Amino acid sequence: MLSFYEVHVHELRDLIKDIQNGKWATLEKPYIPPSFLKYIYTEDESEISQIKKRLEYLTNDESEIRQIKKSVDDLTSDNSEISQIKKRVDGLTSDKTEISQINKRFEDLTNLFDNFKDEVISKLNELKSS
Repeated sequence: MLSFYEVHVHELRDLIKDIQNGKWATLEKPYIPPSFLKYIYTEDESEISQIKKRLEYLTNDESEIRQIKKSVDDLTSDNSEISQIKKRVDGLTSDKTEISQINKRFEDLTNLFDNFKDEVISKLNELKSS
């Protein structure tokens, strides 16, 4: 019953607004009682206040969206920094393998030199004894 009443009230409101805007179906302009006009203006004011509240809410949402966007941009720049650090770590890993290969070569050369030194000393000792 209440929804039926609301529908008719909204239809009446629309009719009154049409009459105020110069649209009516009779030959003469219909009379609108002041109490109806007061109701229409009250409805309009409440709608305007609701719209203002919604705009304030949307404005707050917009600032929150900007903050989120800034955070995402910061994360994106952080992500690029992380990828650069990752590349550096990968470079260090490849450098580490190269260093270990150089160390192995150095050990091989050291062993070769030690062997050569031992051979030279043994040959010298042989020559001294003969």
